Amino acid sequence: MDAHEEELKKASRVALNNYNQTLAAEQEENRKEQRRTEERENSAEIWHTMTSDMMTERVEAPEGAVGGGRPPQILSDSEFHQNLIKRLDFYETTLINKNPKKSQA
Repeated sequence: MDAHEEELKKASRVALNNYNQTLAAEQEENRKEQRRTEERENSAEIWHTMTSDMMTERVEAPEGAVGGGRPPQILSDSEFHQNLIKRLDFYETTLINKNPKKSQA
């Protein structure tokens, strides 16, 4: 009877040891995932801060946010179309300069 009880105790200890190792591995994996999540969130927050209006030094950004500062620029139809034509010309010349083979074809 004692030998049988010893075998049961040994099997119980082995099972408990396996359970504890599995639990420890699972907890370690959870900690790693939590660290990765925190790093992603921190990186996103840093990126947001670096690209926000506060860091780009745009004078009009804080003024517009509070409601003060200069009023928005309103263009007449002719000014709007002139600006549009200038931008289209700029993009066309930029594309031609970047892809000279395609513009010749």
